[in-house]
Amino acid sequence: MFKGDEIAFGIAERESTNAQSTDSPAFLLTLPKLSTTIPSRYSMGAHPSIVQLARQLFQTGIMKPVDLRSKKSIDDVIQRVVAREIAAAVGNLKVLTPYIAISDGEIGEGCERNVELDENASITFQIHLDHSPIITIGKVLCALEDIAEGLGQTVYSVLKAAAWAGMGLFTFDYAVDSLPYLYGLEEDDEDELGDEDDEESDDRITKATLLANIPGWFVSPELKLTPEDVTRISNQTSIPQWAKTVLNATLQAADAWTKGAHKLGKFSYSDAEPAYHTAAIRFSEEDQMSRILDDYYDMCNQCSDHYTDAMHMEFVDLSDTHKFNQWWDGILDGCRLLKTVDALLDALSCQLT
Repeated sequence: MFKGDEIAFGIAERESTNAQSTDSPAFLLTLPKLSTTIPSRYSMGAHPSIVQLARQLFQTGIMKPVDLRSKKSIDDVIQRVVAREIAAAVGNLKVLTPYIAISDGEIGEGCERNVELDENASITFQIHLDHSPIITIGKVLCALEDIAEGLGQTVYSVLKAAAWAGMGLFTFDYAVDSLPYLYGLEEDDEDELGDEDDEESDDRITKATLLANIPGWFVSPELKLTPEDVTRISNQTSIPQWAKTVLNATLQAADAWTKGAHKLGKFSYSDAEPAYHTAAIRFSEEDQMSRILDDYYDMCNQCSDHYTDAMHMEFVDLSDTHKFNQWWDGILDGCRLLKTVDALLDALSCQLT
């Protein structure tokens, strides 16, 4: 239970990731609101940090004078302004469905945060995903390898770098190297889960078991080609259109990395970490990713005090206008990087023709 609420982590059953409403914004800002049917004498004023947020948005030019003419509440005005600015930077996404939540800087009972800020002069900024998609990309990567040796590996390496510079991907190397305790692999590659004295145990899990049916470069990809190499290959007349789309998305992700890297990766609660990632990447239907994800979410549910469904959460200092503006510019750059990750994931999930 996180913040006193019981949370269950898992993979949501959703329709196709490409089936997204055209009239809904790519990002949705959610703020607590009171029903307009409640008499005003029972209404509570906005938290001081929310008022300070509105002031900073106006002083930095993000909130326009015309926004202040609205008869809406301060929460509604902030919602519209933030949603408008992020949507302008990101536009419609095809694979990912993130939404943003902003609240005051107070924290729940029993929780700790790893930054010290005045709760009346800071807000909590969070990014969530509507769901974390599982995307199979091995066939496309192998087809790229057939076009030029190292091309598929280079594309996958750029994808991982761009994603980890934002909010990360759930990949095989992450499961094996960053979560070794999940399978008892801390000390040795061949350590096993289960009774070590029972050589006939069916519960043995080794790295070799987890990494079966995938090529070695899919675990630890390298940049085999330069941007100039990728551009040259993409410009060849013999390259099919699906490959051009993938390579162009790869180059755009590499460019966006320059400004957007690590602008969305913070997590300000010291006693919790995200349960979800931008997406889970598998090579084919024959790999072990489904099993690993089932085990991972089961662990999250067993240790739910230490996990949250927020993918990004930070406490933002509102006391300095210049620093706030720098933070906001960073958020927009991080969102632009996330947009390129979304485009590359969409391209890699295409049907080869």
